[in-house]
Amino acid sequence: MNDIALEEELAKTRLSRKTFLRCLKYLAPYKWQFVVAGGLEIAWVSSMAADRYLVKYSIDNIQIDKSMRLALIFFGIFFFNIIMRYFIAIVQVRMMIRVGQEILNKVRHDVFHKIETLHIGYFDKTRQGRIIARADRDVETMEEPIVWGVFWLVHCI
Repeated sequence: MNDIALEEELAKTRLSRKTFLRCLKYLAPYKWQFVVAGGLEIAWVSSMAADRYLVKYSIDNIQIDKSMRLALIFFGIFFFNIIMRYFIAIVQVRMMIRVGQEILNKVRHDVFHKIETLHIGYFDKTRQGRIIARADRDVETMEEPIVWGVFWLVHCI
């Protein structure tokens, strides 16, 4: 089987339980960061939902000519909600990008360490460029789920 056929065969295989559990060991040291990110995402989504209700209540119940003070209070709450959501997003994205890059660097380190420990015969039958490209591509494939997985999970719920 040539290199291209082997890569296509490996690309079609499903993620096994063993491989999934091996990937979880990289996530385990950061479990609290993932929990905090999930909580922040829930707060962000709740803030988005609150916007609708604030606007709905304001349109349905506040008459500007009769209760300007109440309208300004709702505007202040709405504005505060937007600012809070902005800061939640900044903290959340910065934290998950930092954690995601740390995890990917550990995975890269382990992958290249494994490549260094392979038998010399492996390098005789496989081109070096193909080995490095495959290792790099496999690690890069993991980037989106690791960095943005918490966001996707909360948005899907």
